[in-house]
Amino acid sequence: MRPNYKKQFSQFIKKAHKPLQLAIEDEVELVCDSPEVGELKVGDLAGIRVHKFKFNRQEYLMAYRAPTPEQQEADGVDIRC
Repeated sequence: MRPNYKKQFSQFIKKAHKPLQLAIEDEVELVCDSPEVGELKVGDLAGIRVHKFKFNRQEYLMAYRAPTPEQQEADGVDIRC
C-alpha cells in the first residue's frame, strides 16, 4: 500500500532534519504495513486513526484514515500531520 501525503505533511517532512525525516519514513512504513496500529478516534473524528511516536524526547502524532477494502487497491493510506 502506498501512502498519499497531504501538502502540509509533505512540507513538514521537507523542512525537517534528515534524522527526523528517516524516523517519519519508518513510522509511515509501519502504518502502511498495519493500518490498525493507530488509536481509533470517536465522535466527529470517527474513521480517523492517530499513531503516536517519539523522536528525541518529542512526541509526534500522525493522523490517518485507513482505507476501506475497495480503496486499498486504488488509493492507499491517507496521512495528515
